[in-house]
Amino acid sequence: MTIHEDALVITPFQAIAGRVRELLRGKNRRGSVGIGVGETVLDAELLLEGAVRAKDLAAPGLRKKLEAIQRYKWAEFEALADRASSMSPEIAAQIRTELAEMDDPDTVQWAVERFAELAGRVKIVDTEFVAKRILGPEGTVVFEGSQGVLLDRWHGFHPYTTKVRATPETAQEILRECGYDGSVQSLGILRAYHTRHGGGPFVSESAELTAGLPDSTNKEHPWQGSFRVGHFDLVLARYALEVCRGSIDGLVITCVDRVLPLGKWSVCLAYGHKSSLGTDIINNLPVHKEGSTSAQLDLQAGLGRLLSQCIPRLVEFKFSQREASEKHVKTLTSMLQDSLDVPVVAVSTGETESAKREVK
Repeated sequence: MTIHEDALVITPFQAIAGRVRELLRGKNRRGSVGIGVGETVLDAELLLEGAVRAKDLAAPGLRKKLEAIQRYKWAEFEALADRASSMSPEIAAQIRTELAEMDDPDTVQWAVERFAELAGRVKIVDTEFVAKRILGPEGTVVFEGSQGVLLDRWHGFHPYTTKVRATPETAQEILRECGYDGSVQSLGILRAYHTRHGGGPFVSESAELTAGLPDSTNKEHPWQGSFRVGHFDLVLARYALEVCRGSIDGLVITCVDRVLPLGKWSVCLAYGHKSSLGTDIINNLPVHKEGSTSAQLDLQAGLGRLLSQCIPRLVEFKFSQREASEKHVKTLTSMLQDSLDVPVVAVSTGETESAKREVK
């Protein structure tokens, strides 16, 4: 395993800070994986060279960096500690436990030991290594996005977003830095239904689908919250494609095998939104050009509020057990291809490799 030398490393103090920040929000929690990704990204933009990166994992200055981040995060949260008294006894106790670990000098030693262990097990590489040893040889290299496009920092529905970029631009930037001039294919991967883990707007959410389509790897999470399932949403799919600025060459539709046994497949064609003039029909969402930080986030938060007031306008397709599943798969893929104006290049109808079908 190789890790690029500039990859950010999450410290225990940033993980603790992220969890405490979420606890202090009370009933207004935004959802988090609880490991400090957002804190680390935002801190790096302020700390610059003071951030811990992969090249620091076994460097002599690691301890000093960790101690500096510990002081920085403690100073930030010491002022917020009093707010814990207004929370429930259980939450207040959890916050105090987290902050005690943040202030504990042994936490620095724990991090030094764990990071050194990691450095001994992987190879820390630079951009030249990526360009020559990974992108240089014959074969295929797969870049996987860290999150879905609708959680993107600037185009997701603030504040229910990640702090990283979740569009193909991240991978494209790496290819440019490496001077790569080979062929590139950018694929958008979507389930045959939509899901959301935690809070945030979800117009096509369905209690029936949430109960009928449980996910073995996505369950109730103490930080993320509940796993929610909804109907395929063409409005959001079009929005995500537009956010990607036309760079998606094809779509891969997964989990088709989970939809067919239901006997029906519903698609959200548009939204209904009640206004002073009656009910407006929304077919598309505006993609705002990235501007100043606060202005962009305000616009995205406004979109989120709009979605929270919308209802789905659904169309239903029936699946007959008497007919071959290939017919239903073709109906599903043709409908999506025509509606989104992007070719469906592959479909997954099961968990094994043999159940992945290329669409000609």
